[in-house]
Amino acid sequence: VIALERGACERRCAVYSVTIRGDGSVTYEGRHYVRTTGIKRSRISPAAVAELAAAFEAEGYYRLADQYGMAGSTEGCIELRSDAPIAKTSIVSGGRTKTVAHHHRCVGTFSEPLKRLETAIDRAANTAQWIK
Repeated sequence: VIALERGACERRCAVYSVTIRGDGSVTYEGRHYVRTTGIKRSRISPAAVAELAAAFEAEGYYRLADQYGMAGSTEGCIELRSDAPIAKTSIVSGGRTKTVAHHHRCVGTFSEPLKRLETAIDRAANTAQWIK
């Protein structure tokens, strides 16, 4: 299971979650500032799910901290931005579970790998059809 949850910001950022299961089933739930609110379901190939899981390995996801910029913490932040959304990614694969909460106002060496994974999840699930 691979999941992405995007939270609010001061400037009407899209608020939604998407979950991708190993069999390729996709569940999207739009909440605020998205074109489609509510639950939508779709499918992707199991090979696409495996490719996405491999991206988590390649980006060193399991070695990242559990949170960045959350609850007022600035640990790991090289730069702080004023307005940015929160993104929470998670994966359950091969007997391992990992979740990372990232407030995008906190920028550091971890930022680009997390952004690449968030984008990869959105692309694999084709969330653009519901949020744009």
